[in-house]
Amino acid sequence: MASHSNYIKNYITNLELQDWKSLILFFYFCLFQIAIVLQLPFVQIDFAIHFYLAAIFLFVHHLILYQAKISSHVVSTVLDILIFFWLMGQHSILISFNLIIILILLFLAGLNHTKNESLVVLMLSSIMLSITNLFFIRWEGLQNLFSMVLFNFSFMSVVYISQQFKYELIDLKLAISEVSKKLRSQEEFAHVLIEKMPTGITALGAQNELLYANNNLYSTLNLSHEDLKSLNQQTENRNFSEVHFFNSNLNIKKIYEINKAQYWDEYLNSYVSLMMLKDVTDIKNLQDEIKQKEKLAAIGQLAAGIAHEIRNPLAGISGSIQLLSSETQNQDDLKLMKIIHKEIDRLNNLITEFLDYSKPEKRPDQKIDLALVVNEVVQNIKLSNQTPQNLSLILQINSGLILGFADKLKQAFLNIMMNAIQAMSTVAQPILKINLEAYEEYVQLTIEDNGCGMSLETQKRIFEPFYTTKNKGTGLGLAITHKVLDSHQVKMKIESELGQGTKFILIFNRA
Repeated sequence: MASHSNYIKNYITNLELQDWKSLILFFYFCLFQIAIVLQLPFVQIDFAIHFYLAAIFLFVHHLILYQAKISSHVVSTVLDILIFFWLMGQHSILISFNLIIILILLFLAGLNHTKNESLVVLMLSSIMLSITNLFFIRWEGLQNLFSMVLFNFSFMSVVYISQQFKYELIDLKLAISEVSKKLRSQEEFAHVLIEKMPTGITALGAQNELLYANNNLYSTLNLSHEDLKSLNQQTENRNFSEVHFFNSNLNIKKIYEINKAQYWDEYLNSYVSLMMLKDVTDIKNLQDEIKQKEKLAAIGQLAAGIAHEIRNPLAGISGSIQLLSSETQNQDDLKLMKIIHKEIDRLNNLITEFLDYSKPEKRPDQKIDLALVVNEVVQNIKLSNQTPQNLSLILQINSGLILGFADKLKQAFLNIMMNAIQAMSTVAQPILKINLEAYEEYVQLTIEDNGCGMSLETQKRIFEPFYTTKNKGTGLGLAITHKVLDSHQVKMKIESELGQGTKFILIFNRA
């Protein structure tokens, strides 16, 4: 039933003026047909003949126009009016009914035809009215003059009004068309803008149901519907926030910058939460890296200055102790002086390391195979006294050419691996995994242990000089390692959890 109703509605909406004229004439003749049936005993045979002849002539030429797909023609309008004037002449008693339908036809003619065509139809109607009056109706005297003026004025008024109405309708249609184009353009622009924005935009309902999400949320941020709902709940009642969130699709923790707003939706009759998301993980990591480099640079400059200032007094102390050693014979004094000498040497080595740390590193320009460097370091690890006998080494080392200094990289890798071994000192079954893979644009070295792991605070400060978690550590090993890797333009990632172990991921540019 609903489909039939929609079909009728669509049909009526798409009707043209010619169709409307045909429908009006059809209902007009149906009305008269009902009147004929109701007044059947009193209907004259000649009226019935004229009535049905008029109906046949009208609808035959309308059918011809419909079959020829001619929407409207002035000849058709003139023919319609002529038929009704003929019918009016044959039965003057029906003059008022026929004049009403002629006025309707003149109104439709003004809408359907040009100004000149409408004037032609108007003139012919006026002439036909005069002829009908002269030969059939025969109005006389003042009535004739009054009726002719009245009906001609009615004809002109109807045509004029319909023409004005048509032009107003055309202007309104053009205005609506322009507004529609503008709205469509703005809507398309807004849609494209939202879809192409480099940030994710989503709208969620009052019950946290997802109403809209732009393409960036899926293609770039890789957030699922559940992730979006969870982020909305976590940032409830906050207009701006930075959230550390585990992305279920990427299986990695990310940092998102979130801006939120609310508006009342009349259609939904509830508040809608708008959320704009941006992945700032790389930016935050870069900011932390810059801060770390600035901190290390400042510490390096300070260390260099202090080292020079300490070395000179140490040289004086060392010379004085040597002189005293040559003059004294007391064994206890000699023993104490040896201890002083030993500590002075240790301080000198420490200062030398400081000075090496503070020196600017050269950019590498030698092609080396990173696999050879890693294999040499692994051999040193195996031969080291600090390496436990039950250490399991899992190696997967493939060749990869980079620009680098082999000796400095050996020192850096050895520092990382020895730290990993020391971190596994309390583990029943220590496992050290070393994986070197060469890709199209980069070479990746991964060093992973199952040791005690690091806290977030330790991870932030691990490369600072003098920062150490060991009882006898100097805190310079990883600081120098960081400087070496930084000079090789290595991208470094550290993944660590307390009690779960640590993973160093080093990414080198291919040579």
